[in-house]
Amino acid sequence: MPRSQADPELFEPAEQPPQTGPLATVALIAPVHRLYTYYIPDHLCERVQPGVRVQVPVGARARRSVGFCTELTTGLWTTRLKPIEDVLDPERLLSPMLLDLGLWMARYYCCGPGLTLDAMVPAAIKDRVGLKKRRYARLPAAPPEPVGRGPGPQQCRIVEALQAAGKPLPVDE
Repeated sequence: MPRSQADPELFEPAEQPPQTGPLATVALIAPVHRLYTYYIPDHLCERVQPGVRVQVPVGARARRSVGFCTELTTGLWTTRLKPIEDVLDPERLLSPMLLDLGLWMARYYCCGPGLTLDAMVPAAIKDRVGLKKRRYARLPAAPPEPVGRGPGPQQCRIVEALQAAGKPLPVDE
């Protein structure tokens, strides 16, 4: 079959249909002077907020990089957007006022906004130094099925303490 009569879909890329959803503007912690837009997958919507660090794919090889989320929007896009892969912080490291200051400093001093924002956060906070993990005990929603003999005296005291507190208690207590 001559090329002129061939199906045009075989030679021309199909256009992506417009999509809509939550978007995040990200400042990569790298010497780049622009902000990038990523879409937020459903499972991360609650955790992504301005001021947290996020892990994102960058470039054709989707190299993993870290950046700060600077803004959230909901919009329509027609190009291929990459998703945010993970949120690295349980809560924001930079308040809205510090984000504005960091972005202003990047423009004023002509440096990458991600580098400026990264310099504003102490290393001990980024590395979560000095934080202790605490384990908590709580009562199950439904009592477990008895298997063999009943609970011992220490287990009964633990159950009584948890019932009296009405909330999870640290294991060391």
